Amino acid sequence: MDIETLKNNPRTQYYAYELEKVETQISEAQGHLDDSEMADMAREDIENLEKTKLEINTKIKEIVMLKHFLT
Repeated sequence: MDIETLKNNPRTQYYAYELEKVETQISEAQGHLDDSEMADMAREDIENLEKTKLEINTKIKEIVMLKHFLT
């Protein structure tokens, strides 16, 4: 399911925007990996953001599966 479909679904809209925000934050943190002073912090941020992304994706899957189960 693509992000635009998730944004248009009232059940997943909030999580779609959160997912998009986290993906942007990951991309920004990856841009700091080349900076020797920021690299350690960037790696830690990326690790935490990847966990958050996984949690959001899990929640979206639960919502989508629940919808299919109830219909």
